[in-house]
Amino acid sequence: MISSHLFATDPKEHYDDSPSFHGMILFGKGDNFYISHLPMWMSPHDYQMVAKITLDDANKAKVNKLIQEGHSLFSVAPSSRFVLPKFAGGDIASFEADVYKGHFERDGEMIGEGTVSFESLVHFKKLNREEPSPAPNEQKYVLFGKGSDQYLVHVAHGYPEIDEILSITAFQDPEIVQLLDDKASIKLICNTNDKKKNMQGLDESAPQNCEVESEEDCEECTNDITDTTPAGSVSSKFPDLFNSIMIQKDIYTDTNDLGSGYSEEDHSMGH
Repeated sequence: MISSHLFATDPKEHYDDSPSFHGMILFGKGDNFYISHLPMWMSPHDYQMVAKITLDDANKAKVNKLIQEGHSLFSVAPSSRFVLPKFAGGDIASFEADVYKGHFERDGEMIGEGTVSFESLVHFKKLNREEPSPAPNEQKYVLFGKGSDQYLVHVAHGYPEIDEILSITAFQDPEIVQLLDDKASIKLICNTNDKKKNMQGLDESAPQNCEVESEEDCEECTNDITDTTPAGSVSSKFPDLFNSIMIQKDIYTDTNDLGSGYSEEDHSMGH
């Protein structure tokens, strides 16, 4: 799914990248899991990527058990180097990885080895350190998931930047719900009262009013949601529809400028 250049990039434009180690945050529950690439400013790590994945049964059972015990942060450290855009583009079907409770670079505990398989792309963006950031009350988030299993991921812009993954409880217009499925995402503007860019992320203690934006350039969405469908009629109402969301859990927030405190050697060695 490819939206406007401000929000996303076509992975196929970057298939000539060098293979490298790419650590990921793992999140989700039940049968629905996602990975979020840990971006850095230097190539070939300068991508934000969120993908829906299939986790092998053994590790899925372990992670779900740990979630029931109160753990929420998991990560994967791939066992080999690969070209990240090729995975985002679906041309690398899977990779082997060590699965960790916690952050694998920050005292995480390895819980197993297994296979991470590509299912669908939620968000992919080539990062630009010089890209202007939206105003504090216009920070962009990707909304995805369904029902009680919904998430927000902050859309990265220029330096300095945070990496933020949130589990949310959403109180949504039914017409918005029609747009949410496992293969589509929409963008939100979560309005805050910050006077400057909030490097701490959204306020977890208060509801956030989030303005809806469409993925108008999303080819798959265009094919699935036409003007003749009930969901398609929603696009004419943007940006008048609003979500009220409450942050259920801060799964991961890195305020360290996209992991800039961690070196290329740290990433290449997987620790």
